[in-house]
Amino acid sequence: MSVLRPTVDEAYDSGSGLGGNRDYFSMLGTTWDEARDAVATERSLLAAHDGDPVAAQAAHGARVEEEEEQGDPWLAGLDVGVAGAVHALSAAGVLTVASCNGAAGHHEGAPVVAFTADADRLAAVLALAAESGLQADDSGNWTVLDGPLDGFGSLADRLIASAGTFDAMEQPRPYDDDTAEEPLYPSWS
Repeated sequence: MSVLRPTVDEAYDSGSGLGGNRDYFSMLGTTWDEARDAVATERSLLAAHDGDPVAAQAAHGARVEEEEEQGDPWLAGLDVGVAGAVHALSAAGVLTVASCNGAAGHHEGAPVVAFTADADRLAAVLALAAESGLQADDSGNWTVLDGPLDGFGSLADRLIASAGTFDAMEQPRPYDDDTAEEPLYPSWS
């Protein structure tokens, strides 16, 4: 039986595994409306900055600091270019664990989103990812999608268009419930 749990303090302190991502928080529970808002915000930022995710990220960061308390749509601290896809994956009940737009100075050299999901959800996401021009590396525990930034935008659109498919699947338990003994997805038991 696989039971996925939040990172333990030892891993966080050592910087190993998911503990190395000190800004991580689960986005499970993201609504489809929140995903649509994130995609729209991301597209607007990219359009305003000629598709440059670094300039868009800087502009968005400044805007969030100024307007966060006024309910301005924000991207949860995620990189512009992959944030919409992360929001849409989360709305689909997929547990994302890492993402990067691959900009200079970032941890990854290319755009990536890493996640885990149950078998049905994984199959649906991988089909949509392939249609979006993204490639998948499935290690058995984590799946990593990589490809061009516009592929992640396309994936976000396809996920949102398929909301009914994902809503009909068994939903994962809340990831922040670290006292639960049951697996994240019911099919993992």
